[in-house]
Amino acid sequence: MNRKPQTWLPPVLALAPPLVALLLQSLLWWWLNPLIGIFFYPAIFVSSWIGGLRGGLWATGISAVLVWHYFVPTVPNFAAGEPRALLSLSVFVAMGVLFGMVHERLENTLQAVRGLNEELETRVRDRTSELAASHEATRESEERMTGIVGSAMDAIISVDSSQSIVLFNAAAERMFRCPAASALGQPLGKFIPQRFSEAHVQHVEDFGKTGVTSRTTSSLGTLCGLRADGEEFPIEASISQVDVAGQKNYTVILRDITERRRDEEAKELLAAIVDSSSDSIIGHNLNGIVTSWNSGAEQMFGYSASEMIGQSITRIIPTDRQSDEDRILSLIRRGERVEHIETVRVTKSGAQVAVSVSVSPIKDASGQITGASKVARNITERKQT
Repeated sequence: MNRKPQTWLPPVLALAPPLVALLLQSLLWWWLNPLIGIFFYPAIFVSSWIGGLRGGLWATGISAVLVWHYFVPTVPNFAAGEPRALLSLSVFVAMGVLFGMVHERLENTLQAVRGLNEELETRVRDRTSELAASHEATRESEERMTGIVGSAMDAIISVDSSQSIVLFNAAAERMFRCPAASALGQPLGKFIPQRFSEAHVQHVEDFGKTGVTSRTTSSLGTLCGLRADGEEFPIEASISQVDVAGQKNYTVILRDITERRRDEEAKELLAAIVDSSSDSIIGHNLNGIVTSWNSGAEQMFGYSASEMIGQSITRIIPTDRQSDEDRILSLIRRGERVEHIETVRVTKSGAQVAVSVSVSPIKDASGQITGASKVARNITERKQT
């Protein structure tokens, strides 16, 4: 429990110095006479320092009474025997009041200074805490950014205005088979084939003049990267720019598309094989709606791809064989294959064609069956033979 401050204590303590002055002056009066206030002046000064203005006034009053009673020659009615003594006592009292006022003013000034110091200290502590928190937040942000850049799957390379590498992440090390220590400070052209290097340098310089923050490099056409061992590989790239301390920094994000390019080439080759096959190769969904129709199907049934895609496969199935198609779709839905069944199909002209059909389920990336692939071979001549 907090106690209320004892406001009466300093003024009471301020009465002690006049009593000490009385004792000392009484002992030495035989030598000090007629210096009636020699010890009381410092006593009042000390009292003002202890008790402020109130303590100084109390000490001044007590000291005046003591001086008047003990050291000023008086008559019984307290009238001064010597006018000079009265003047001296008046000056003494005035000095005592002045001491008290000066000490009060000094004390107030000191309190204001202490308050200002405390406020400044508080502000400094708060500002220091804010700076520490800001520094910690910046450090954490930098650590997170470093972690993101370091764990990115794509290669991230930053270069300065002279296109010298200043950042080379772990994915870039793997992609170019070059440690970051060997890449930092090197020109970006070190990792670009010579035939593309000049165009790339010019592209970066032109990009820096646009003021656009980011864009892809697709306008350069096919891009290739150059590994440290001299191997070239296809890449996709995007570039961004930012001003750092008045200097432009460029960040390039690169992706190795070797596998994608191989997949695309394989798909293109497969499509070419399918399209050039003399057999009819047809794809349709589980509802029998045609989704692909190769040139072999066009030749065999007379319908163009634009005429059949989006139409039902039953368009080329005779009416009396519709149930066969339903049975085949049921097998496909269960993931089963149908091998070399001999049946009849109808061409655009209405003629019937004997075919040998094999049907396989089509699955998506998750393994779900989404449709069927049919390969039909014309066996009309064999049947006639």
